[in-house]
Amino acid sequence: MEPAHIDTNQGSRNMKLFAVLAVLGLAALYLLMNKNAAAPAETDPTLATTTATSTATTTPTTTSPVTPNPTTQNPSNPQTMDVKVALVALDGKNGTGTSFGCGDKVAFLNRTVPQSAGTLRSSIEALLKVKDQTNGYYNALASSDLVIDSINLTSKGEAMILLKGKLVSGGVCDDPRIIEQFNATAKQFPTVKSVSVTINDKSLSDHLSQK
Repeated sequence: MEPAHIDTNQGSRNMKLFAVLAVLGLAALYLLMNKNAAAPAETDPTLATTTATSTATTTPTTTSPVTPNPTTQNPSNPQTMDVKVALVALDGKNGTGTSFGCGDKVAFLNRTVPQSAGTLRSSIEALLKVKDQTNGYYNALASSDLVIDSINLTSKGEAMILLKGKLVSGGVCDDPRIIEQFNATAKQFPTVKSVSVTINDKSLSDHLSQK
């Protein structure tokens, strides 16, 4: 029996073909991996919309607190404005705030004055010009003859009111009324924390104690 003949050339050709196919397979795998890495990641549009909506809803907003303005522009005459002055509700009738003196309370009335940036000064000027008992409210300053020398507001919120003229008080009940009329008229402005009144270089309390 003749020995089996092995074709060495055929085996060599098969090995070369296998090597080529292996190289091609590796090249295809390499290209596929690079393509996946370069492609942008897809996002769910519903998720994106939900996230944006949630962010807009939960983002806190800050607002400055609003403080009522004691003065308002007069709509019938833009050159004027309305300011508030403090008169006295005798026995507290129709008044506001805490009782003082002889059981009285403050009552605010509007007064029309020329338009001005100095609203505190305008309010004190309007108070000093009230010479009658208005709407049934009492004015303890009605008999006085006072004008403003200067008004300054310190960095600590103290309104320093310097006046000139003659102060007239009607008695023991009028003294606290005069003090409270100045205080309430000035303190209606949120920047005013305290009030000092001087008349002819002497404090208001000294004038009232020396009657």
